Amino acid sequence: MIYNYVGISIILLLASITDIKHKIVSDKLLLAGVLAGLLLFAFNPQLRAVTLLVNIGIIGAILMVIYFLSKKALGLGDIKLIALMGLYITLSEVFAVAFIAFILSGVLSGLLLLFGKVKKDSSIPFAPFLLVSSIFVFYF
Repeated sequence: MIYNYVGISIILLLASITDIKHKIVSDKLLLAGVLAGLLLFAFNPQLRAVTLLVNIGIIGAILMVIYFLSKKALGLGDIKLIALMGLYITLSEVFAVAFIAFILSGVLSGLLLLFGKVKKDSSIPFAPFLLVSSIFVFYF
């Protein structure tokens, strides 16, 4: 399981860097993450393909609802990144990481608004919040 944590942590780190610099989560990075996740899956006989596909489907469906209800406040790259996490970690871990990331980003956004550092319609990168929350969930 540690390989899964390290693998998704590296992907989240790279996604965070590109999200901060360019406000985008690269599809090339996501594809590399899928391929790496499939390799990890191939060498771990305890994982079941059906479980992974169901996890990704559940995560993706919930996030697409959030995407449309929030008027696209959450980017599609972020949604794909969170769904990708379902290849590496359990469904409960994905939900914990996403929940903590939503809370952290909400608190920081509120503080930035309060102190006039951003405007109401500003966007902030979400991948770094996923990285920080995943480190908390995986290693503490």
